[in-house]
Amino acid sequence: KLIYENPSEARAKAFKILDSLDPNDKISRIRLLKHAGSSYVFETNYSEAIKYYNEALSIAEETALHIEIANINNNLGVISNEIGNYKTAYIHFVEALNNYELAKNQGKKTGTYSNIGLVYYHLKNYSKAHNYFDKALDSTIQPIDSILIASVLNNIALCYSSENKPDRALEFLDRAIRLSEKINNKYGLCISYQLMGGIYLTLNQTEKAFDAFAVSIDIAREKEWSYQLAVSRLGKAKVMLSMNRTAEAFK
Repeated sequence: KLIYENPSEARAKAFKILDSLDPNDKISRIRLLKHAGSSYVFETNYSEAIKYYNEALSIAEETALHIEIANINNNLGVISNEIGNYKTAYIHFVEALNNYELAKNQGKKTGTYSNIGLVYYHLKNYSKAHNYFDKALDSTIQPIDSILIASVLNNIALCYSSENKPDRALEFLDRAIRLSEKINNKYGLCISYQLMGGIYLTLNQTEKAFDAFAVSIDIAREKEWSYQLAVSRLGKAKVMLSMNRTAEAFK
């Protein structure tokens, strides 16, 4: 919770616990190093994040703790995907899937399938992207994690939007929003409304686009998510430009 709300404070707390940790408590050491890495991810300091993830991964591999080997590989894959190193991302995600299998934790595969789908999305291989998103949604293979499912639905909408299929994209966004509202998933809602604003803008439905970005701005401001607030404000500015409200857009 603290990593989401205050990454630097979470990291300081993790380091403090690490300093007082029993050297033989490898599991806690792995998790605290992983949390330190994640705190840097939220600050988009990927080089430091990778350093701490790799340190945690080294200990996890020594102790053959498959669930954490999988978790850390998944996190490293997300970073590689974010910086455009798609081959490395794919390798990490496959390693994550293999270790989730060894850990007999089918449920955690949902997020990794979705992440592989995003790799193919970035490579503009939309059919393969949809295949992996469908795997992520397959509740017969793994239990449903509602927050993850909302994220997958957002990803599918993103994919359809890039394929110039706005109706299909809006259909999946509606599903994502209904699910996120049901479970009070504010982060998922913020992303859904950002995507919705972008789609309505491409359709030249400026009032709907404006309203969607306004909702995402309200959520991001309430939760103090500076990055998402910036993304949403940029979207709103683009809408204003399309409405010839140039001065407001610059502001």
